[in-house]
Amino acid sequence: MPDLNWDRLRRELASEGSLRDILFPSSVNVVQAQRLWERLQKPDLQPKFRVGGETTDLPEYVGNVFALADAGNLTMLDFTFEKLRVNCFFWIDNDIELTVDPIEVIGDEGIQSTIDLLRLIGDTVGLAVQLTEENGPDEIILRYDPEEGRLYQPPSSFWP
Repeated sequence: MPDLNWDRLRRELASEGSLRDILFPSSVNVVQAQRLWERLQKPDLQPKFRVGGETTDLPEYVGNVFALADAGNLTMLDFTFEKLRVNCFFWIDNDIELTVDPIEVIGDEGIQSTIDLLRLIGDTVGLAVQLTEENGPDEIILRYDPEEGRLYQPPSSFWP
């Protein structure tokens, strides 16, 4: 594992009331979205699919999920990864956003779970993925690039 500033990660993942987003800096095509959809449906993740807040059956095809979003429905798949509860939102135009609540990122084990989640998502989709501040796509905490197989922790303007 690369040299990460664990003290800074602990501060950036400390719970202060906002979530952390997991985003793809480049567009996800429907094939990549389908791979992620299929992986997140695995029983080990205990997935639950919600449309407009109501739990419903998991569609087989992610295109159906995006069609629901295009029709104005809030579509969310929530699942458990290790000890983290994760929400995965499907928006229009194949836009996917995942959120993690820092209150569930407990200690170094929780940080490692977050890193493992970034790797799982990036490797499944085959695209770089980044952990950011909520609604702050440019406030990158960690980035994982599956092509290089490496984690990158950019310099922070908030923490030394």
